[in-house]
Amino acid sequence: MNRKYAAAAAMSGIVLAVPGPAVAHAAAPEARTITRDGASITFQRVAAPATQRSGSGPVTSDFDGDGLDDIAAAARGGVVVRYSSGGHVDYLGGTGGGDALTLGAAITSGDFDNDGYDDLVVGNPAEADGTNRTVAGGLWIFPGSADGLRASAVRHLNQSSAGVPGDAEAGDEFGGALAAGDINGDGRADLAVGLPGETIGTVPDAGGLVMFLSDARGISTTGARWLDQGTAYVPGSPTPWDRFGDRLAIGHFNHDGYGDLAIASTGENEGGTGASRGMVNLILGAGTGLNVIGVFSVEGDDFGTAAPGVRPVRLGYGGLTMADTDKDGADELFAGTPEAVVAGADRAGMVAVLKGGNDGFFVTPSSVLTRATAGVPDDPRAGDGFGAAVAAGDVTGDGLGDLVVGVPGQDVVDAPGAPRGTVADAGVTSLFRGTATGLVPHGGDISQGYEYVDGVAEPGDRFGHDVRVLNLDGRDGLDAIVSSPGEHGTDLGAPAPPPGDTPGAIYECLGGDPNFMYGIGCTTGTEVATPGFAATVYGYVL
Repeated sequence: MNRKYAAAAAMSGIVLAVPGPAVAHAAAPEARTITRDGASITFQRVAAPATQRSGSGPVTSDFDGDGLDDIAAAARGGVVVRYSSGGHVDYLGGTGGGDALTLGAAITSGDFDNDGYDDLVVGNPAEADGTNRTVAGGLWIFPGSADGLRASAVRHLNQSSAGVPGDAEAGDEFGGALAAGDINGDGRADLAVGLPGETIGTVPDAGGLVMFLSDARGISTTGARWLDQGTAYVPGSPTPWDRFGDRLAIGHFNHDGYGDLAIASTGENEGGTGASRGMVNLILGAGTGLNVIGVFSVEGDDFGTAAPGVRPVRLGYGGLTMADTDKDGADELFAGTPEAVVAGADRAGMVAVLKGGNDGFFVTPSSVLTRATAGVPDDPRAGDGFGAAVAAGDVTGDGLGDLVVGVPGQDVVDAPGAPRGTVADAGVTSLFRGTATGLVPHGGDISQGYEYVDGVAEPGDRFGHDVRVLNLDGRDGLDAIVSSPGEHGTDLGAPAPPPGDTPGAIYECLGGDPNFMYGIGCTTGTEVATPGFAATVYGYVL
């Protein structure tokens, strides 16, 4: 998932997770520095207990080929990769300076060379260009293998790389958003890279995007394609702070067998009045790559018209995700919009639902999910940030996609184990179940301290800051992981760490029986920390 960088029930369809492997801190090898194109990254592999596990079903981040997804998650200054079968934990770190803090601002994965192992892509939008030293951004590609990520074969790309369109300029944010999927139907994942800070002509932060197709060697710069709102057939025009390419997703929006690319321009301001409502474009895939003729487009104001009482702000800022939630053969597109005003509550948040099919987007009153939607627990409240994170997949195991929604700003009232009263910004996560007629709320919200949920709700935990759907156990439904980067890691009543220094935590939720409620396991930043890698705000990006 691509994420921003700057900083009394449970979920149905979830059973108790297997805890992640503990890190053996003793005798941890020193990190080694890898340099490509004048940019550097550190790599450290630390031994961990191994378990003989294997699975089946769809995977998107199976770096060692055991049939189970592995978990790559950003912490301050790097990315931690935990393997489902254990054996070791990998740490990817920055080498100092401000750019080290943005390594992992965007993460994606896919099998780019079709060798049976998924490959990891890590964006660093504030990386200094090794050629002209501008802070323009870059990305790192780690190929998978039977032993996990191969650091010796890591590749690096930025706008100074041969074949990459455009010039490296300060503030471009190359690698600020990433998405992987098979656009041209050749069986290999392709890579979309957002540059939301790109200046187009003299227009600042208008944004751009580079589409890389893959070949037998992996991601290829041959024929890499540049897109922005000045490209023929792409709706809109470059205006200041549109941030075209700020959020990306690849799925199958129609029935043609090619992956399709969704692009959020979170700062788009139709007509130049009022707050930025945002825009989402959908470009269909084809055998030759993206087909920009007939791009579908929807603007934030379309949802304000469709759903009275809702005023979208920065459509898609909470991320984009796709899945077939009604089993019609086409994915739906979900755009998290946490800054939306709902029933007068500022930043209460919403999720825009865009139905897939052959005729473009369908926007109807039912195309918006909020706390005011029938059957959804609680009411819209200012600052909740409903839709700050979205992830879709079949969590309940019934063959239809489901939607997981993060609400990290929600206050939790009278949480079990906590003093009675309101716990500010503790955060919750909601699950919506797919049906033939659309999404329906499934169970209540999940938060720390409820039955089978580890921990205690504390102020600022921000449970639900990021969410992702993976295959962690290879059976039943897919599984959800939920991050809580503000998790204190302290006993109740102990002083909270300073902001930004919290250990953070990731909760692993295994999907299964659609009628079975709850179940969750947790790994904290303290547990994955190792000498040379503190792992604070663990789970800031999944």
